[in-house]
Amino acid sequence: MSDLQSVIAALLAGVLVISSARLIAQAVRTPASGFRQPRAWRVAALIALHALSATLLWLALFPPLQSRPDAELAVLTAGANADIHAAEPAVALPEAPQGIAVERVPDLATALRRHGNIRQLHVIGNGLSARDRDAARGLDLRFSASAMPTGLIELAPPHWPRAGQNWQLRGRVNGGTDTKAMLTKAMLLAPDDSVIDRITIDAQGRFVLNAQARSPGQAIFQLRLLDADNHVRETHAVPVATRSGDPLRVALRAGGTNAELKYLRRWIRDAGLQLRSDLRISPVVNLRDQASDLSAAALANIDVLLLDDRAWYSLGSDERSVVLNAVHAGLGVLVLLSDEPDRNQQQQLAALGFAVNSADVSRTIRLRRQQPVNSIDSTNNATPQKQQELSRRTLRVEADAARPLLHADDGEALALWHAAGRGRVALWWLTDSFRLVLSGAANEHANLWRDALSVIARPGAIPAPRFTPDNGHVGIQTLVCASAEMRVLTPDERIVALLAHDNNHGQRCAGFWPQSAGWHVLQSSDQAWPFYVHERNAYTAMQAWREQLGTARLATYPGASQPQQASATIRASPFPYALAWLLSLAALWLFERLRIGH
Repeated sequence: MSDLQSVIAALLAGVLVISSARLIAQAVRTPASGFRQPRAWRVAALIALHALSATLLWLALFPPLQSRPDAELAVLTAGANADIHAAEPAVALPEAPQGIAVERVPDLATALRRHGNIRQLHVIGNGLSARDRDAARGLDLRFSASAMPTGLIELAPPHWPRAGQNWQLRGRVNGGTDTKAMLTKAMLLAPDDSVIDRITIDAQGRFVLNAQARSPGQAIFQLRLLDADNHVRETHAVPVATRSGDPLRVALRAGGTNAELKYLRRWIRDAGLQLRSDLRISPVVNLRDQASDLSAAALANIDVLLLDDRAWYSLGSDERSVVLNAVHAGLGVLVLLSDEPDRNQQQQLAALGFAVNSADVSRTIRLRRQQPVNSIDSTNNATPQKQQELSRRTLRVEADAARPLLHADDGEALALWHAAGRGRVALWWLTDSFRLVLSGAANEHANLWRDALSVIARPGAIPAPRFTPDNGHVGIQTLVCASAEMRVLTPDERIVALLAHDNNHGQRCAGFWPQSAGWHVLQSSDQAWPFYVHERNAYTAMQAWREQLGTARLATYPGASQPQQASATIRASPFPYALAWLLSLAALWLFERLRIGH
C-alpha cells in the first residue's frame, strides 16, 4: 500500500468511527424534549450504510487488481505475403502490400492506441521503419522476416572529399539464388558516362571502387552492377560533393635526402599541399623550400611536421620540448625511421612515447591491400599485377594506446600513432614506399600518404556533420549531428530550421524529414555542407535490408518461436464502483429522512 492509500484509508476509517460513535450516542442517551430516539436496528442500518459508502469510495479511488492475458498484435510491413491470414489481431502499416484484408493504420503508435493491452508484437515482412521502432521499444517482439532482398544492400558514399583527393566507394550486394542474375561486377562512371573504375565483386558480395575528386562542386556519378554476362542489372546514382577547403600545411625536416623523401615531396606538391622543407645535404649545405623553423609560433601555423630520424636525433632538448608542446596543442608529428636505432637513439624515441626494439621479422613485406584482390583496372581486364615488394626496418614498436597507421600483408604494423594532448604522434618504419611509384602504382603511393597525413594532421576547427543513414530518402527521417545550430536549404530555396538537442559527444543532433529529392545544403557554423536526398523508391533493397537489421535488433524472440503467454496485472475500471458509491449516498440520504425506526 502506498503512502497516499494509507492516508486516504486512515481518513475514511476516522470518518466512519466518528459517524458511528455519534449514531450510537444518539441511541443510548436520554432524549431531550421533542427529540426522537432511534431504535437499535435503525442505528445498525445507518452504520452499515456508512461503512458501505466508505468501502465503495475506496474501491472507486483504488479499484481492485485483476489479471488479464497479454495480447499479441501481428504487424504487417513491406514485403509481407498478401495472402497471409494472421490468427491474432493484425494491422497493416502503410508500407504493407495492398489487398491484405486487415485493419490499416498510419503507424505503429496508432495501432497500439487502438488495441489496448498489447505487450507482444509479431512483425511480418521486411520489418519496422525508423518511424515505428521507438513505439516498439519495451514490448516483446518476434520477427518473421521476409526473404533477404537482392541487389545493392550496403553503400558507403564518400563524405565531402577535398579537391585532388582520392575517394573510395564501398558497397555490398546480395545476388540471391538465381545464378544467371547474380551480380558479379561493379562499375563506377563519371557524370559524362566515362568509366572511372571497374571491379569484380568478391565472394561475400563486397566491392571497393576508387576515384579522384576533381574541381569543387556537386556531381552525380553512376554505379552500375553487372551479371556474369556483362548485362547491366542495376544502376544507382552516387552523388558526391567536393569541397575546396584549405590544403594541409606540411613542414618537412630531414638530416639528408634519399629517394623516399624525393617522391614524398613530389607527392605533397602534386596533391596541392603547402610544403616547407629543410633538407641537410652536408654539414654546410641545406636545401630549403621556404623558411622552416621549429619555434612555437611557426609550429602553430602548420598541420603536420614530418621528421626523419636523423633530424629528430639532432634536435636539442629545447627544440624537442617546443615540438612536444606543439603536439599537445594539436600539431601532428610523423617521424620516419631510416635505420635501426641504437640504445641512445631508442631513449630519444621514447620521448615521443614509443618503445623501439629489434625484432626477428622479415625485412621484405607487401602492403595489405586496400581493396579486394580481384580488382580489375578500368582500362585493362587482365589479371592484376602482383603487389610490389617493399622493405621495412626489423623493429618491434610499442606505445600506450597506440593504433596502427599502416599494415603489412602478414598483419604486422609498419607505422603506429598515439594521441598526445590534442595532437598525434606517429612513428613510421617502412623505408621505400617510392617503389610503388616506380612500379606503376602511383595511386597506391598517393593513397598511402594521403591516409597517413589525414590521420595525424591537426584537427580542423569545425568537424564535418554526420548523417544517419548516409543515403537520405524523401519522407524518411535523417538524423543530422553537427557542432552548432543547423538549418537546411532545400532545392526550392526554402530554409528549414532544425530543432536540435545535445548528444553524449558534445554535438547538436536533430531529425530532418526531406520533402523533395535533390541537392540540399546544411548550414552550420558559417559552413555549407551540400548533401543529396534520393527519391523514395531509390535503393529499395538497401532500405529493406536496413529495416530488417533494425527490427532484428529489437526482437526478443526468434521469428519461428512462439513467446510464452504472459499475463498483466491491471486495475479494474473505477466507474462501476463510483456509480455504486453515489447510489449508496442516495440511499443513506433517503433513509436518514424516513420517520421509521424511532
